[in-house]
Amino acid sequence: MARQLNVQQQNEIEFQKMLETAQYYRANRVPLAVENFLKEKHISSQEAVFIDVASDGWSMGFEFGFGGSLVTRDERFYDFELETDLNKSVVLMVHQFDDVTSAQNLSEKVKGRGKSRAMLALQVLRVLNSPS
Repeated sequence: MARQLNVQQQNEIEFQKMLETAQYYRANRVPLAVENFLKEKHISSQEAVFIDVASDGWSMGFEFGFGGSLVTRDERFYDFELETDLNKSVVLMVHQFDDVTSAQNLSEKVKGRGKSRAMLALQVLRVLNSPS
């Protein structure tokens, strides 16, 4: 029987997954439609952190799109679903773009869980946006 991971180990795995996702979208950029949409909202996709991403529309109920959760450089949390054209260069419909900051648990200590996902996401943001 495999040994269960302790809370710190679980937090480290979650942090690493978030960091890898964020680094991927920093290195490879989000689709043009998403980048332009965020720019209109005064959000830099290169300073934000994408923590959960669905890059196909099917998982969101439409043919082409991009959605998920992100944290902005000013530590605002957003959930979003954008329906796009085939090339993901134009947003056809905004199904969701919600500021969910007030709903986030920013605790460093959640019983049985350690740090909250929101706190881990903020740590990823701070790591990636810190001066090198």
